[in-house]
Amino acid sequence: MLINERQFMQKGKFQILLLIFTFAITASALAEMKNYTLDKAIEEAMKNNYDIKVAQMNVKKADAAVNEAFGNALPNVTFGTTYMRYLEPMSFLIPGSFIGKPQIPFVAMKMVQDNNLQMQGQVSQILFNSLVFKAIGSSKDYSDISREQLKSSFTKTVLDVKKAFYGALMAKEFVEIVKTSTQKAEENLSQAKAFFEEGFIPEYDIIRADIAVQNLKPMLINAQSAYSNALNGLKFLIGGDINNDIEVSGILNADTSEAMPDENKIMKSVLDNNFELKTVDMLKRLSQDMIDLRKSEFYPSVAVFSNYQYTMQSDDASLSNKLKTWTAGINFSISLFNGLQSNARLEQAQVDLINAEQRFKQASEGIKFKTKSALLQFNQTKEVLLAQERGVSQSEKGYEIALIRYKEGMGSQMEINDADIQLRQARLGRLQAIMNYLIAKAEIENLLSTLDTKYEK
Repeated sequence: MLINERQFMQKGKFQILLLIFTFAITASALAEMKNYTLDKAIEEAMKNNYDIKVAQMNVKKADAAVNEAFGNALPNVTFGTTYMRYLEPMSFLIPGSFIGKPQIPFVAMKMVQDNNLQMQGQVSQILFNSLVFKAIGSSKDYSDISREQLKSSFTKTVLDVKKAFYGALMAKEFVEIVKTSTQKAEENLSQAKAFFEEGFIPEYDIIRADIAVQNLKPMLINAQSAYSNALNGLKFLIGGDINNDIEVSGILNADTSEAMPDENKIMKSVLDNNFELKTVDMLKRLSQDMIDLRKSEFYPSVAVFSNYQYTMQSDDASLSNKLKTWTAGINFSISLFNGLQSNARLEQAQVDLINAEQRFKQASEGIKFKTKSALLQFNQTKEVLLAQERGVSQSEKGYEIALIRYKEGMGSQMEINDADIQLRQARLGRLQAIMNYLIAKAEIENLLSTLDTKYEK
């Protein structure tokens, strides 16, 4: 009896420890689980998305390039100091007669003293240098381009997150659809077994009902796996840790009462506001800047300068002998011939401009094509969605009728299975149509480069 009590106490302690451990694991999992709405997912992506981070760094780099270009036009001030100890002083030979020693043909005279300290400062200022001034303008254009690219990254990220989020919502709701079908199939199997025991139906109906349940189980596993993959794709876009668990909240729904957008107005707005097209247009302008920059190599450069030099010398450590020099002047230079390198660079820049103009035309036509396709897709998905809504309504009625007919002994398991498959396919089709509608709408917003200011932080 004592042994049994000890075993009971040990077993009780073990169960308590197991309960505490299970609770701790569950609490940790709940703490790490993040639930995302669409807005929260977009806001997270704006902070953590890799493409946006790269675009933001490019903006900083472009701003630094502007500062560098301005720096070339500002005064240049340098200072330097040099100490030299002549271990073997420099000397030169002079005739002895020069120093009153005619008996000696030549005498070695030191040119410098053993210790030499020299300090030098220089100030220069460019008065005219077309190359420097054109570089400032080019750097500003480069900075503007980087900002347009950042905006383009914003809108593209919003589009990508919306697509991933809608896909995750669709996968989540499909899991629920399959779960509902599985639950109904299991209830139908239980009812079929009851009818069979009463002798109302043959064993074949039970087999049909059981097959329906077994067929749904792998479908549910696949649906859950698809949902997990959709969540992983969303985590990648928002810059989250792939090992953290997340959930998405919301309902995949669409307002089909929205008016069809006017194609002409949409097209004009896209061509005026699209960030991607603006970037290509700015690249064309930058190519023109490079032509002006290369032409500047043929122009002269004018600068003023001033040098101040202070020198101290002696054979001992006192450095008592001092010498000051201060000069000022103006420098004029022009390239007369550099092996035709400037001509070659100018020719390359002109070719780059032609290519940039062609890229702009190509981008314009591509944007027009995308806009027409997006509008067509938007209109088509709206019509498909309306049809799918009617299909779901009819499939639900058909399933209810099949159940009633079966309960009244007029139907069969085959009718119920067929009605359930039709209902499940109709609901999945509606989900797909809703997602396509929302994505088509998001594609148009992306082409219009519309971005809610609440995301720009």
